[in-house]
Amino acid sequence: MEEATLQKGPIVREIIETSCAQFIEAVQGCQKQTEWQKGMFIPVVLMGGIFTNFELYEELLSIVIAKKQLPYIFIAPKVSPVGGAVIGALQRIEHTLAYTFLQQFSQELKTH
Repeated sequence: MEEATLQKGPIVREIIETSCAQFIEAVQGCQKQTEWQKGMFIPVVLMGGIFTNFELYEELLSIVIAKKQLPYIFIAPKVSPVGGAVIGALQRIEHTLAYTFLQQFSQELKTH
C-alpha cells in the first residue's frame, strides 16, 4: 500500500521522508537519555502504525541514518510490544527469568 502511495507523486514521498527524518530525531532524543558503548549499533524496533510495512520503512529510514552516520539498526519485532517490555524488564533482573517468560509468552501467542 505504501509503495503505491509513494509512486503517486513527489509530495507524498516528501511527506513520508519528512516523517522518517522526524522519527530519527525522536530516536536520537531517546539515545541521549541512555548510555551506549561507543561504536555499538543501537537496535530500533519498528512496530505498528506506519511501520507495519517493515521493508519499506527500513529502507527509507536507512537512507536517513546513512546520511547522518548514525549507529542504528532497524529490526522487526518478534513479540508484541507488551511482551517485549516485560522481557526487557525481566532481563534487567535475571536473564533466565526473561527466557522462561519469552518461551511461555510465545506459546500463548501460538495458541490464540
